[in-house]
Amino acid sequence: MAATPEKYRKTLEELLDWQGCDAVLRRSLLGAVSSEFAVEPILGAKQSDKPLARSSRRTPSARSPCSPSAASPASAPRGLRRCLRRVLQLACATRLSKSPSRETELGRLSTCGVSRIPVVEQQVARAPEFQHSVPYPVVVKVAGVEHKTEVGGIALDVPDRKMFLEKTKNQSQVLVQRMEKGLAEAIVGYRNDPVVGPLVLVGAGGTLAELYDDVALALAPVSEDEALAMIARVKGLSVLTAIATCRAAT
Repeated sequence: MAATPEKYRKTLEELLDWQGCDAVLRRSLLGAVSSEFAVEPILGAKQSDKPLARSSRRTPSARSPCSPSAASPASAPRGLRRCLRRVLQLACATRLSKSPSRETELGRLSTCGVSRIPVVEQQVARAPEFQHSVPYPVVVKVAGVEHKTEVGGIALDVPDRKMFLEKTKNQSQVLVQRMEKGLAEAIVGYRNDPVVGPLVLVGAGGTLAELYDDVALALAPVSEDEALAMIARVKGLSVLTAIATCRAAT
């Protein structure tokens, strides 16, 4: 109550300069505070990369149109948190789309196995014999290439060993997988971003993942309800969701 606008401004700047502070939320608990004290110190504070927000229980005035109203002291921090999470999600979505993964396909499959996620029967076949025990028909994938379809690095429904050896010419090793049919494809991604931490992504799989920007991104950990909400946001998975709902109902 004894503070002045100048002291208020300096307090804000000290908080923004403090390394232990990530964001500043100014919350007014008084019914009536002048704009000279409530708004001008915020506008006059020196610029910072950290977010600075103001919340009040009063209706925003013409001089402070950006002041959100909050019904309780706890709702303002929650609102700011949701806003910052959304900004980080959008920023990281751009980072993910421009940053190729350094992990190999074999490494990702190994991660699935450790996590007890079922994977198709598979084996690495190496030159010159390219021996494997996966029963035909099989899928042959060139190892070490991310976008296999674009470079002709994948062959589906290979019926026998003669055709298999044709597909493995000029290769040092390939990934052989059992051919599966009647399945739908989805892309699920994970990344421990150095800026915001762990992220998960879900979207339509196969070639659709490259053609359309139709994915949902969220900060981990993700609950089951949040995961279902992410799936619902992906337009390319709407048909599969409908089929699963119908099967569950019957």
